Amino acid sequence: MTLQGKTVFITGGSSGMGFAAAAAVVEAGGFVCIASRSAEKLASAKNRIGKNVQTFVLDVTSEDAVKALFENIEPFDHLVTCAAGTAFGPFIESDVAQVRAYFESKFWGQYHTVKHACKKIKKGGSIVLFSGAANKKASPNMTASASINGAVEGLVRTLAQELAPIRVNVVSPGLIDTEMHDIMPKEERDGLFGFLSQMLPISRVGLPDDAAHA
Repeated sequence: MTLQGKTVFITGGSSGMGFAAAAAVVEAGGFVCIASRSAEKLASAKNRIGKNVQTFVLDVTSEDAVKALFENIEPFDHLVTCAAGTAFGPFIESDVAQVRAYFESKFWGQYHTVKHACKKIKKGGSIVLFSGAANKKASPNMTASASINGAVEGLVRTLAQELAPIRVNVVSPGLIDTEMHDIMPKEERDGLFGFLSQMLPISRVGLPDDAAHA
C-alpha cells in the first residue's frame, strides 16, 4: 500500500488504534494530521511518529470546535475517526450520565467530524469510522457499546449513499489491547484477555496495528 502524496486526518490519533493508523500512514509515505483533546498525548505521538505529522487539539464532542477547525485547514484526502470512550456494566445499574458521555464521544464525535470534514475531502477521498463488535454479538454488560455501535453503523450506511462519490466505510474491531484497558489491574486484564483469547479464531486479543491496517 502507498499513500505517497496523500494527507490523512485522524481524530483520536494520539493513542490506541488512531495512533497505530497514523504511524501506518506515515510508513506508507503519506502525511498525517492527528487530533486529540490532550496536548500532552499529541506531543508524545508526534515525537514517536517523527516526521510528516501535524497535530491539533480538538474536543470532538463540541460541534463548534470541530466546525472551526475544519473551516481553517487545507483540503486533505482521507478521514479516519477514532475518538471514542467506554461504559461497561449491568444495564439496570448503568450510570446514564456516563453512557451519555460515551454517546457524545463515540457517536456525536464522529457525526460532528464527518459533517464538517467532508467538505474538505478531495476527489477520490474516503472516510472511515469506527464501531465495534458489541453491535453484532450480544454480550451482558455491553448495552451502551451495542447501542452506540449500532447507531454508528446505521449512520455509515446512509452516508455511503449521501456523500458519494466519497467512499464511506466502518471498521468494527473486536477486543483490542489499547491503553484504554490500563485502568484495569494487570492481573484482571491478563485474565480477561486470556479467557477471551480462547474464543477467538486467531487465539489472541487484537492489537492496534490489526485495526490500523484495516
